[in-house]
Amino acid sequence: MKYFLCIYLTESSLPDFQDLEKSSYIIGRHNSCDIQLVNKFLSRHHATLILHPPDKKNDSYYYTLRDGVLRGNKSSNGVWVNSKRIDNSIRLRHKDVITFGVPCGYPEIIFLLERADELNKEEGTFPNEYGTDIQ
Repeated sequence: MKYFLCIYLTESSLPDFQDLEKSSYIIGRHNSCDIQLVNKFLSRHHATLILHPPDKKNDSYYYTLRDGVLRGNKSSNGVWVNSKRIDNSIRLRHKDVITFGVPCGYPEIIFLLERADELNKEEGTFPNEYGTDIQ
């Protein structure tokens, strides 16, 4: 299974798609981050994406999102998934919306199990190969 991030830097920007191929990614405003996002609400090393192998509960690989870095402090302003602040870490699901510092704002990242070439944010739909939208 392939995983992607759909990154919106602003409300009016076109999305940037990031293929997830590594076992971990650090997200933050520092230039050493794997995914660098510059915003006043982001810490230098704000959050970490971690790939996990299949286990008893999950029959395939999956990603979790952690507030902060593995061996360090949490971010100053928090990480939000689907408008809810996460306490420590959370398993990501298809179409989860990730924001930083505020429950709704930009930059905004959408976690995808498949890449959609176009994403209709206003309607919350993703086009499929037949030209119709899926929820």
